[in-house]
Amino acid sequence: MSKAVGVVSFLLGVAAGSLVTYHALKEKYEKIAQSEIDSVKKCFAERHNNCTKVEESKPEYEQLLKDKGYVNYSNMSQSQNEPEETVKNEDRPYVISAEQFGEFEDYEALTLTYYDDEVLADDNLDIVDDIDNIVGAESLNHFVKDETDVVYVRNDAHKCDYEICRDEESYSELVRDKPYL
Repeated sequence: MSKAVGVVSFLLGVAAGSLVTYHALKEKYEKIAQSEIDSVKKCFAERHNNCTKVEESKPEYEQLLKDKGYVNYSNMSQSQNEPEETVKNEDRPYVISAEQFGEFEDYEALTLTYYDDEVLADDNLDIVDDIDNIVGAESLNHFVKDETDVVYVRNDAHKCDYEICRDEESYSELVRDKPYL
C-alpha cells in the first residue's frame, strides 16, 4: 500500500509541477509577445506619422521646384495609368476609376466579362448585344491601352455602374464546353 501511495503522490507532484510551470511560461511568453506587438505598432505608427508629414509638405516642395523651373516627371507615368478624364455626358457611358465604382446608392453595380473572342457577356453568360449603348465600345479599348484586366464604366442613362473583367478564354469555347447553359 505504501508503494501505491508513493506512486500517487509522485504523480500528483508531477501534475502540480507541470501545471505551475505551464502557467508561469504562458505568462512569460504572453508578455514577450505583447511587447513585440506593441513595438511593431509603435514602429508603424511612427512610419505613418512620418508619411503623413511628407505628404503634407509635398505640395510646398513641388511648388518650390516649379517656381525654380523644374518639371516633376515622376508624376507623368502615374497619371498615364489612371483612367483618362472624360467629359461626362449623360447620354453616353464613360470610364470611371475603381474608387468611383458603386459610389451611388441608386445605381446598380453589375459585373460583365469581356472574352478573348470580343464577346461581352453577363454573369449568366448572356451576350450583351448593344455594347455601344450599354458600356460604350470605346471603353473596351482601355484593356489594351491601359494594360489592365478590369475596366469600370458608368452609364447614367441606365443608372448602372459596370465592372468589366477581361477573360483570356474564348466565349465560344466556354459555351461549347458547357452545353447545359
